[in-house]
Amino acid sequence: MKNISFVLKAALLVLLIGCSNDDNQGQIEQQPEEEVSNLPKQIQINFSEVHNASYEFAYNANKQIRSIDLQRNSDGDLYHVFSEFLYSTDDNLTAVSTDDVLNGVGRNVFFTYLSNGDLADVAMVSNGSKKDSELSYDVPNRTYYLDYQTGPLTEILFDSDGNLEEIDFNGTRWQLAHDNFEKGLFHEAKIPSPMLLWFGMNYYYNPSEIYFLSMKNIGSFSSAGANFSIDEVQRSESGHLEKFTISSDDASYSADYTITY
Repeated sequence: MKNISFVLKAALLVLLIGCSNDDNQGQIEQQPEEEVSNLPKQIQINFSEVHNASYEFAYNANKQIRSIDLQRNSDGDLYHVFSEFLYSTDDNLTAVSTDDVLNGVGRNVFFTYLSNGDLADVAMVSNGSKKDSELSYDVPNRTYYLDYQTGPLTEILFDSDGNLEEIDFNGTRWQLAHDNFEKGLFHEAKIPSPMLLWFGMNYYYNPSEIYFLSMKNIGSFSSAGANFSIDEVQRSESGHLEKFTISSDDASYSADYTITY
């Protein structure tokens, strides 16, 4: 029932914001959840004895993320956000519904495409109100800019393989250092660039918590003059990440990660 209600909500809001069917490739399709191997099902993060977070992932048969369920407990202060992703029949990400479960606040993001498959526009509807935005893409530098006229600017830069290299949200920039020697946490998932744009819009305060949705291995990253390293790494025999620690060089941040497949 939840899936049906979301499809109806997405369809109605697409009409509300005036998305053109001529610019979209394929039709919106809600694919069933599938059991897939070698993809992270849960990321458990322990910051301290009284602060922890859990991310649960579901996927479709094409190894695309179907939903992300975040639950956080910070010394009794609870936070629960559920995001659901819709794809067209030709695998384009078309809509994301994000709900603050405990407070009843919702946000929907819609992606439209040109006939050649390039991303044409991003529209956000928050609590029934559309937010004006302007999308541009710097092709030589593989950089998207999403400017909200009543809000912040999101900028994301990709490497040649489609992984995040840099993300900037309203002046706060994160820079990643990848390597090709080991598998990234989402090594076998299909992470399209519009999903990373959505990620930049929603996880600007804590992007490392879901490993920047990176398919490549991350050795370190930096932000606002602080450097973060990924250490104490444990992998399965097949090379998949199972445990690691992220810590800052000034000792102001430390978190232990446990991955379940």
